[in-house]
This record gives sequence, structure tokens and C-alpha cells, in this order.
Amino acid sequence: MLRLLANIALFQLGWFVCIWQGGIAAVLVTIVVLILHFCFLVKRESYRVEAVLLIKVLAVGFVVETIAIQAGALEPIIGHDNLAFSAQLPPIWLLCLWVLFATTLLHGLLWLREKLLLCSIVAAVSAPSSYYAGSLLSPYMALGESLIFSLAVIGLLWAAALPLIMRFFVNRPESL
Repeated sequence: MLRLLANIALFQLGWFVCIWQGGIAAVLVTIVVLILHFCFLVKRESYRVEAVLLIKVLAVGFVVETIAIQAGALEPIIGHDNLAFSAQLPPIWLLCLWVLFATTLLHGLLWLREKLLLCSIVAAVSAPSSYYAGSLLSPYMALGESLIFSLAVIGLLWAAALPLIMRFFVNRPESL
């Protein structure tokens, strides 16, 4: 139970720093969280499984965020200080959030592994809520001009992406 709480707390800490500070702070907190995650929460024999999962989820995150930006649901604020170099691609700090999120999949969110419909519903509700809260806190990202449209696009993207991630990328608990 302590590992589960630590996993959730590390993700939340990382989320807050990435949203609030962006830029190099997001990269640094992601590195620190990953070090703590692998040193204290992941069994040594599961390092490879966990690392591969993080890379796969990062790739999915890149696609999801790129679609959201292209659709006009997200509007990154361009600037070297926040590691956003293109209005058409997700900034690095936003991709750090996906890596941090991936650290919860074999731990705090593993209970969703076999419940894909529930997984989709949870994603459709929690992702827009998280993005909305993030848009209020972050000087580096805004939701699109239409709030309803932006939150709907994010909800739909996540409602599709999270169950696919859980189904195809998250190994069954007995294999860990």
C-alpha cells in the first residue's frame, strides 16, 4: 500500500511541477521521479518491462497531443524557456507528463487493466478535468477558443487512448 501511495504522490508532484513550471524544471522533475520510481517502486526484474512501457506510452502521448493541438483543442505557448519550439507539436514538458503518467500504469492504475470500458469512462472524465486544471495553472498551455470543444476532443482522445494502452502495452500482473 505504501508503494501505491508513493507512486500516486510522485506522479502528482511531477504533474504539478510540469504544469506550473514547464521547461527545464519539468525535465528535471521527470528525471528525479523516474530515479525514485525505479529505485524504490519497481522490482529489479521488472525494469525492462517498465522502461519499454514508458517509451510506448510516450509515443502514444506524442500522437494524442499532436492531434489535440492540430484540432485546436490545445494551444501551446511557444518559447525556449518552456521547451515549446513549435505551435504544431507538443512541448517537451507536456511529453514529460506522459512519461510520469506511464509510471502509474503498472502501479496506481493497474486495477483498470481488465476493465476497459470503465478505463475509457475514467479517461473521458479525468483527462479533461486534468487538462482544464492544468490550463488554469500553466502559463505554457491554453485550451482552444471553445472550452467545450477542447474538453470534448481531449475526452474522446483519452477515452480511446487509455484503453488501448492498457490492452496492448500493460502486461498482465502475473508477468511482472
